[in-house]
Amino acid sequence: MRFSKDKIEEIKQLVRIELVKNPSASIYNIQEELKKSYHHTFDKNFLAGLKRKVHRERSNLFNENIYSELGQLQNIVRHAREVLLGIVFDEDDKHKPSEKIRAVQAIIYTETTLFYAKLNAGIYEKQRKKEKKLTFKERAELDKFIELVLKNSRWKSIENKG
Repeated sequence: MRFSKDKIEEIKQLVRIELVKNPSASIYNIQEELKKSYHHTFDKNFLAGLKRKVHRERSNLFNENIYSELGQLQNIVRHAREVLLGIVFDEDDKHKPSEKIRAVQAIIYTETTLFYAKLNAGIYEKQRKKEKKLTFKERAELDKFIELVLKNSRWKSIENKG
């Protein structure tokens, strides 16, 4: 059965409501709940697709919220750093040495907090490159090199003793 885009959005909204009621709801639970409302049994694959879309929309919204919050935190840290640096490099000696030390500690603490917040959000996540396999010739050269190293090292004598 084909549904219009509006109908699909309506059903997706009901799937979203069911996931709010029970975040670990299975496709079959959602299927039963929708059957009560529509008096129609929806295909499990159709509902699984809608459930995936709802999860994807939530995660994208969550990521946007995280990045906006990190931006606000970064602005606060930058402003605090300016104020604290004013205390550290005070030319009029209005502040005690202990206050200057605390200001330096606060700068380090806020920068570290910001760094770990970014790290936990995945901003510094590095994409791993797929490793290429060695060719037969490269593998043979590597084996020769390992044999040469083992022949000239003390590992050979350790192996014989053990």
